[in-house]
Amino acid sequence: MNDGLAREMHGLCGGCDCPVDAATKTVTPPACCDTLQIDASSRIRRAVQDLRWVPGYRMPMDPAPNTWGYKERLVDELFSELDGRPARVLDLGCGTGQIFVDVLRRHSNVAYTGVDQDGYALRHARDTIGKYDNVTLNAGFGEAFSGDGFDLVLSLSVLEHVKRLKPFLATSVGLTKPGGRIVHRYDLGHALTPSTQGERLRVAVARRLPVVVPASRFTTYPDQRTVVDQLRNLEIDGITVTQCQMPCLKAAMNHIDPTASTSAALAQRIIDLEADLWETVGRSLPDEQRDRLFPTVTISGYRRALRRSGRVY
Repeated sequence: MNDGLAREMHGLCGGCDCPVDAATKTVTPPACCDTLQIDASSRIRRAVQDLRWVPGYRMPMDPAPNTWGYKERLVDELFSELDGRPARVLDLGCGTGQIFVDVLRRHSNVAYTGVDQDGYALRHARDTIGKYDNVTLNAGFGEAFSGDGFDLVLSLSVLEHVKRLKPFLATSVGLTKPGGRIVHRYDLGHALTPSTQGERLRVAVARRLPVVVPASRFTTYPDQRTVVDQLRNLEIDGITVTQCQMPCLKAAMNHIDPTASTSAALAQRIIDLEADLWETVGRSLPDEQRDRLFPTVTISGYRRALRRSGRVY
C-alpha cells in the first residue's frame, strides 16, 4: 500500500487510530469500531480516488444564507417555550454557532453547551458565541459526549452526517432529563439534489458501503421511520414530525435582505405559508414526493418522565 492510500485509509472507521498492515493491505480497527477488518480492495481504492478524499477536505460547516430565517426562528421558538426559567441546552453538532449569536443574547436564561468534532468550526464558534458567559463548547463526536440533565437536546443539520445513528440517538436521549425535550432537524438536500458529482458519489457510497466513509465525512439519507422508531424505543413520547424548506420558498428566503426593516415579517410569512402547505398537502403525499417537496425534517418529542409508585413525575 502506498503512503498516500495509507493516509486516506487511516481512520476509515470514524476517527479511531486504525493501524494499516502494509503486508496484507488491511486496516484493523479496534473493538469499538463498526467492523473488524477492511480489505483495501480495488473497489475501495477506486471509491477513495473518485470521491477525492484528499487531505484538507472538509464538509460544509455552516447553513447557507437562506436558512437564517428557518433555523434561527426554530431555536428562538424552542428557547421561548422555556418561559424564561433557567435551562440547560445541549447542541450536538453546533458548527460555528452562528445562528445562536442573537438568540443566546435574547435568552440569557439558557446555559448553552455546544459539541462539534470539527476543530476549525469550534475555533470559529469560540469567536462568535464562546465569549458569552452562558456558553460552553466541547470538541468531539456527539455520540461520545457524556453528561445528563439537559432540559433541551437538539441537533440541526446533523443526522444526515451521522455514521453511527443508533448510538447517536441513544446518547441524545440519555443526555435529556426525564420530561425534557429532544429535537433532531436534518436535511435531505445532499442526497436528493447534490450540488456536485462528488457529493452524489459520497452519498451513494455512504448508503451502500458505509464502512468506507470516515465518520467525519459521512453524508447519507436518514430514514424517517428508523429515526422515529428508535426514539420511540428509547422512551421518547409525544413524537411529532414536520417537514419544511420547500425549494422555491427556500430560494425566496435566500433573496430576503436580513438588514431590511421588513425582512423579519416577510420571512415569517414564508414560514407560516410553508407550515400551512405541510399540514394541508405535505402529510398526505407519498414518501418520495413528500421528501422532495419538503426536504428538511424535524422530529421532536419528550423523554418519558420517571415513574414512582405507579405515578408519573
